[in-house]
Amino acid sequence: MDRTQLQQLGLSPTRHFGLTGLHGGYHANLAAFWLSPTNDVVYNLAVQSPQYAVDSLDALLRTPVRGAAAAATTAPQLLSNLVGVAPTAQVSVASRYNLAPAIDVYVGVQRPRSRQCRHGHQTACGDLDGHLPRGVSVDLLGQAQTMKASFVELGVGLVMAIVMVYLLIVVNFQSWWMPLSSLPRCPPP
Repeated sequence: MDRTQLQQLGLSPTRHFGLTGLHGGYHANLAAFWLSPTNDVVYNLAVQSPQYAVDSLDALLRTPVRGAAAAATTAPQLLSNLVGVAPTAQVSVASRYNLAPAIDVYVGVQRPRSRQCRHGHQTACGDLDGHLPRGVSVDLLGQAQTMKASFVELGVGLVMAIVMVYLLIVVNFQSWWMPLSSLPRCPPP
């Protein structure tokens, strides 16, 4: 973006316009609303080029742009005079994990038990930790994370249930030691 030329035209790159790409056309980011007098519903207005008119990058760059404060007699500038276009390489699927960009690697197994697979994957991820650049981390997510969290919660719930039963028996026996001597004598179910 040529910010100097944008400022001369009375445009702000963050307030007055943004590009959604070839698939969405050009739209203004101005907050414009219209109140319908018939049903009292407020509608958000957006200026957008028709999609059939924006069928190539050249057509997009030929989009006329005029500042909100510009007079109606002022000729609009072409978008190609205000911005530069250059090809860049990027990941085809944009994922995020805790607001940071992430690259997803899908790992599947056929026969082994899932606990053994999770342990193997954690070992492989742990081996990478020393070789990664600063700010890069490897996290094991998906079914492995869900399974681990489920078993931890199941264990915590089981321990809490045993403690609650013990406390209930303490109240019945009115002693802290009698339930400990009587619990091992209970027959198995």
